[in-house]
This record gives sequence, structure tokens and C-alpha cells, in this order.
Amino acid sequence: MSLQTTLRFLRACDAVDLNIVDEYIAPVSEDQSFIEITNAVTIKTSKFEFVEAYYGFEIIHQAGTLIGCDGREEIRTPHDNCILVMPSRRLYLGHTAVRLGGFIF
Repeated sequence: MSLQTTLRFLRACDAVDLNIVDEYIAPVSEDQSFIEITNAVTIKTSKFEFVEAYYGFEIIHQAGTLIGCDGREEIRTPHDNCILVMPSRRLYLGHTAVRLGGFIF
């Protein structure tokens, strides 16, 4: 997976000869999904808390669902079928608490 990601990145940046790289890039599997990150939640206070123990890749089906609080500010999902990517267990002021995304295919 790492090699495929690197080759695709180099191809997208026009950093390699496409004729050479393309023969090493595997076709995308039909059962593979891609997530686009739409938001990153940055911790603004020392009182950030998630409302549940999230581990990553949970899909929150309804936009506006409460997932955490940062002091008095409620953190809600911005869109339907929102995916929680890499929620942190170390919640430090100024760090990213979680990335929010959605499937692109």
C-alpha cells in the first residue's frame, strides 16, 4: 500500500515518467474506499472531551450529531455519513482532536 501511495503521489506531481510508473501501479480494487478529509477539529481549551470513546472510522450518519465539547463549544458532525478519522486519545490544547471526512468512492 505504501509503495502504491508513493507511486501515485509522484505521478500526480509529474515527478516521474508516466510510461515507467504506470506499469507498477495496481488497479484500484472495487471494494476499496477513499476518504476525503473535510474538517480537522483543533482543541481550543483544556476542557475538550468526546461524548463517547471513539477509536476511528466510526460513521456518524446524521449531520449535526454531537461528538464532543470543547469547553462550552459543542463539536458536531458537519455532514451526513461523517467519518471520524484518527481521534486522539491525547487531548492537548492546540492539537488536532479528530479529522472528519466522507467517502469519495
